[in-house]
Amino acid sequence: MKTIKIASIFLVITLFIAPNFLYGQAEAEQVEYRDTNFYRIVTKDNQEHYGLIIKEDQDFLVLKKIDLNEETIPKFAIKERKIVDRIKLFGYKTHPTRYLYSPSAIGLKRGSGYLNMLYFLAFQAQFGLTDNLSIGITTTPAFMPTLINAKYSYQVEDNFYVAAGAQVGRLWYTDEQSLGVVFGTATYGNETNNISMNLGWGFYGRSNESLPMATLSWAYKSTDKVQFVGEFWGLFHAQGAPTFLGGPALRIKTGKNLFFDVGVVGFSTEITTTDYIYDPLTGVSSEVTKSEILTRLPLPFVGFSLTL
Repeated sequence: MKTIKIASIFLVITLFIAPNFLYGQAEAEQVEYRDTNFYRIVTKDNQEHYGLIIKEDQDFLVLKKIDLNEETIPKFAIKERKIVDRIKLFGYKTHPTRYLYSPSAIGLKRGSGYLNMLYFLAFQAQFGLTDNLSIGITTTPAFMPTLINAKYSYQVEDNFYVAAGAQVGRLWYTDEQSLGVVFGTATYGNETNNISMNLGWGFYGRSNESLPMATLSWAYKSTDKVQFVGEFWGLFHAQGAPTFLGGPALRIKTGKNLFFDVGVVGFSTEITTTDYIYDPLTGVSSEVTKSEILTRLPLPFVGFSLTL
């Protein structure tokens, strides 16, 4: 029990602190899309409109614009309709698949990815194999702990996503036992403003115990340059008090694809110590175990992200 508790606290605190398809709608023969393509619509009066086509019938289409407002455009008024790259067009790339450390259920698009760094102590890289499946790695400058990441994401409906994944690896070079976590995630919102709940199950080969965990994370974009992000963790040990950690941060866009995270975090965990008291009268040493709650707040948080 003590082994998995120590290992899980070490891992989490070190890393943290140190199918697409169409569906029909019978009414008015209107089609509602799960289309992630970004369109440039030019009307006959030479006005340009940009966004996602979310509804369409023979007479009209509905465009969800960058500001999330919807615009209905008559088809007879359209002069040009073209798929464009919104990143090249607007020079801004969001980072919606991960918060400070925990993931969202929003998936990486095929061929896209990111590099992430926490405190210059933990590094992450993730790459989208498909629009739903991504893989990656989490490690440190010593290359231990090292975990292989995998996540499968699925968009259930507009503004609602689910995902399942795992991180599995080794704690240290001489440790032959596996360490990791399997998790499920639900996210409500869009790429810039959302909230996520993660439920996970940690394991470590040196112990028969498992470690239930939960995280609550959020992101809110206030300007084109600043986004409020944060997350809170709960690790629920088989014995003793839970470990809580996390906090809020600002995600600041410092380059076209570069983001800087700065904030405050804290943690609270139970520390158990064992003392041996020698009785000179009996010549016997007795074991005395003491537990106390160790809390550290606030602690600075620093991270960088590069989207690819």
